Parts: sequence; C-alpha cells; structure tokens
Amino acid sequence: MDTVNQFPINKDQICPQRRTVMLAILMTIISLIGLIWPQTLYPGEGQADAYRVNDLINILIGLPGIILALVLIKRGKLLGVLFLPGAVLYIFYTYIAYLFGITFSVWSIAWGILVLFSGIIFFRLILNLNAVVLKKRLNGKVPTIFSGIVLAIFGAAFAGLAFDILSTNQLALPHPDLGLALADIVVSLIWLIGGILLLLKKPVGFAWGLGLLYAAVLLFVAVILVVIAQPFLTELAFVLDDLVVLAGMALVCFIPFGLFVRGVLKKENE
Repeated sequence: MDTVNQFPINKDQICPQRRTVMLAILMTIISLIGLIWPQTLYPGEGQADAYRVNDLINILIGLPGIILALVLIKRGKLLGVLFLPGAVLYIFYTYIAYLFGITFSVWSIAWGILVLFSGIIFFRLILNLNAVVLKKRLNGKVPTIFSGIVLAIFGAAFAGLAFDILSTNQLALPHPDLGLALADIVVSLIWLIGGILLLLKKPVGFAWGLGLLYAAVLLFVAVILVVIAQPFLTELAFVLDDLVVLAGMALVCFIPFGLFVRGVLKKENE
C-alpha cells in the first residue's frame, strides 16, 4: 500500500505501523504473563491483584484499540491514521504507571522498553502527518473549539491533580499512586497542548486532535472496566459513585470524539 500517496503524511508510515504491531505483541505477551502468573511480575499479593486487573484491561482495550486503527489504515481510511497515535499513547501512559509504580525488577526492563518505544512511535506518527494538508481537509468539518476545550480542561485538571499528589504525598517511588501521577502529568500535558493548538486552529492541532481524543476515550473506558472488574479479581469493593463520576467524564470525551469522527468520515465521503 502506498501510504504516502493515499494519506496526508510527510513520509512512509509503513515502518511505524510495523513497529506498532511489535509493540502490541510485546504488550500482549507481558499482559498475559501478568494475568496468568501475576506473582512472577509483581512483588506482593496486593500489587499482583491490582496490576492483574490492569493487564486484563490492556488486552480488552489497549490491544483492540491498536488493531482497530491498523485495520482502518489497511482499508484506506484516514480515521486509522488519526487513531493510531492515540492507541500508542494509551500504551505509553499505561507503562509509565507500571515503570514508576512497581518495585524495580528484571521486568522493569520490559516496561521501560514499552515506554521508550511507544513514546518514540507516538511522536514519529504525529510528526509524519502533514498537518497543513489535514487542516485544509478538516477545517470547518470537525469540532475544533469543542474538542480543544475538552482536551485543554481535562489536561489542565488531571495535570494539576497529579502535581498536587506529587507535591504533597510523602511516599517514595515506587508506589502505584505516584506512578499513576507521573503518567497523568505526561499525558495530561500532551492533552493540554493539543487542546490549545485546536483552539487556535493550528495545523498541528488538526493532526493531533482526534488521536488525543481517541486516547482519552480508551483510557476512560479502561478505568471504568477496572472499577467494574476489581471486585471479581481483587478484594476491593465495588464503588458505584466512582463509576458514575467516571462515566460522566467519559461521556464528555465521547461527544467531541464522535463529532470529530463524523466530520472526518463526512470529508472522506465527499
């Protein structure tokens, strides 16, 4: 497939796509090990129970998120090209939390590899997109202001909460809460920057926007499933209030995401 001619990209994306497949395979293997033999990866029964749920969600949400993007690219859909960075950002976020939230072991090398390569692939994918062409195609078709506001608000809010945890929490790394805080800071700042770029209608904002919304949707769905699955796989109780709050925040992301997808599809069908 000649992706250069078919999609608005600056150079051939076949190599990043292949590396994304390798990234997904590595994530799946490690998640399966953690799900089936949690004591092999995680020190202590508490950490094993907590991260076992995350490993299950990685397989149920992270892997299909990447597969969907790759299938759409294979079918010649622009949506796939715009989704793929977001799917990779999901892996980047997840394994930052693992890397800094779990006691160092030989498995930390694998999590570090996932963080390193998902970060490289994410930025390579978005930099390969021809932002100027994308703006010409999508300007007026997608909800830039609405999407930008949602991304900027969520980005600023989650980054602020994470900075507050890091500044007030006396627990030293590694610790699950601090690992999550570091992951929140990195990804939330990316959301914030992407949201501002969309609000300003900068070409880069059109290249990043849908992928960042896709990552947000995947992460919110993942957290909701964690809340639902925890009572079955751990001793933690089900908290309905948490589920309601998360569902409300997820809905706020789903609306601009759906409108953005509709705009891209409308442009493709013209």
